[in-house]
Amino acid sequence: MEGIDLLRRHTIANFYWPFTSVVARQSVVGALRGGATNHWRRTLCSSSRTQPIEHPLKWCPECVVTDQGHIGRAYWHVQHQFPTTTVCPLHQNALHQIPGHQKVWLLPSKSALQLAKTDSLPSRSTRILERVGGALTRIDAIDIAFLRKSALRRLREAGVIFSTNGVSHERIERWFSQTPTAAWCEATGNGLENFRDGKWISSMLWRRHLGNAVRWVVLWSALNWESPEVAVASFTDACRGHGHDFGGQLTLFGMDVEMPTRAPEHVWEAFSECSSYADAMLKLQCSRGDVVRWLELDPELRLHWRRRLQSEKKAHCLTTIRTALTTNPNLTRRTLEEQFSADVRWLRQHAFRELDGLLRAIPARDGKQSELLHRNPPPDCDDAHATNE
Repeated sequence: MEGIDLLRRHTIANFYWPFTSVVARQSVVGALRGGATNHWRRTLCSSSRTQPIEHPLKWCPECVVTDQGHIGRAYWHVQHQFPTTTVCPLHQNALHQIPGHQKVWLLPSKSALQLAKTDSLPSRSTRILERVGGALTRIDAIDIAFLRKSALRRLREAGVIFSTNGVSHERIERWFSQTPTAAWCEATGNGLENFRDGKWISSMLWRRHLGNAVRWVVLWSALNWESPEVAVASFTDACRGHGHDFGGQLTLFGMDVEMPTRAPEHVWEAFSECSSYADAMLKLQCSRGDVVRWLELDPELRLHWRRRLQSEKKAHCLTTIRTALTTNPNLTRRTLEEQFSADVRWLRQHAFRELDGLLRAIPARDGKQSELLHRNPPPDCDDAHATNE
């Protein structure tokens, strides 16, 4: 329909359209045919009554100058008005905004252009938010089930959750409140400051509804992506239901399968330095249960850590016994087993050959056993009788 095309090209409806249900879309189409030009705004851009989103007019000074040079006048750019866009997609500088509700879209005056200053380069999280929000303009519909599973899988890979069953919602809230995206929500305002605590995430992930476009863009941008390009590509694939992982490879198993997840890199680094649960808890600033779950969900990490600990324990036991033998050459096996019983017992169970080589170098407890028979042959019987006589 031509009216829908106009809405998606020239209004912020393009940002909200992919997350709109079929019933809401039919309502918008019917309203446009009936001449109700304002109905789409209430239907498509509706948000929670307790968390309303404001849409102040935003503009880029460099875009204004460029537009005046190319076409003779400036105009409002639709993508600048998206709620998660605070940086110009073209010039990568911070957007200026006119606060409050504007019924008449007046272009910035020349005095405003002269006073506008280009801020420093935007942060990485700001650029990711702009790119992910802009990706919605190229998506017609959302595969919400696949998007939800992809978000949960990414949360598992980041170590925020360990399984989709029995998830602690408070843990997700604490994680989000410490991300740069949460700081961006609080600094941006316009209703986004209500998202900084992360209390809205659990209902969005485990309830069967589409959810608001702003919430999904904010959550996806907070998932610690390597670059804006990776965030946009993974978001687009997840929205369209494509079975690709975040590295661009085709997935071998379905998203419904609970596959073991590799622990985050900082967890691997911590286990490469720690020798006990207590050390890992102190290094990672987490509970014992978190350490156990990481080891259970990452068999490779568990095997790698066990082999390293066994190698270090073996080297420690062998060094202790060799030092004792060097210090006291007259040390007997019995004394060695009494003084270093734990080390001997561990080596007998895990490194028997090395222990056997060390024990063979120690004299036996009672010395050399005496011979049962003399080496010289016994005298003949006749000689024995002659001697007796």
